[in-house]
Amino acid sequence: MLWSPGSFSASKLRLPANPFTGSAYQMPAGGAGGIVVGPVRGEHRGLDPAAFSAASWAALGYLVLFGSLVGFTTYVWLLRAAPLSLVSTYAYVNEVVAVALGSLILGEALTWPIVLGGVIVVAAVGVIVSTERRP
Repeated sequence: MLWSPGSFSASKLRLPANPFTGSAYQMPAGGAGGIVVGPVRGEHRGLDPAAFSAASWAALGYLVLFGSLVGFTTYVWLLRAAPLSLVSTYAYVNEVVAVALGSLILGEALTWPIVLGGVIVVAAVGVIVSTERRP
């Protein structure tokens, strides 16, 4: 809910020089918000940690390391180094990459409508990138 306004604000604010520092401030704040809002919304009901498999824990570790630490730090750096319109295209490309990896690694179904949707998304991002005004 606050990703877009936060991204817009971050591109205008004076941020720490080191993107890791920016992530170190923002990620715990977001986590704290999740800890408060999650139980209020009842998201903990039915949660059985004993049912988590080793693969689930490995996937969580991957998401924490690459999806959060590396990905978010790169995003924070890009907010300072590139126009917001280009940085925001990650949200579209990530979905295409996730679907492709799900198909390649996990054997998930990849239908023609999904492929067509991915092609449209990549083409749209290409249009955004090619029409962005250079400084």
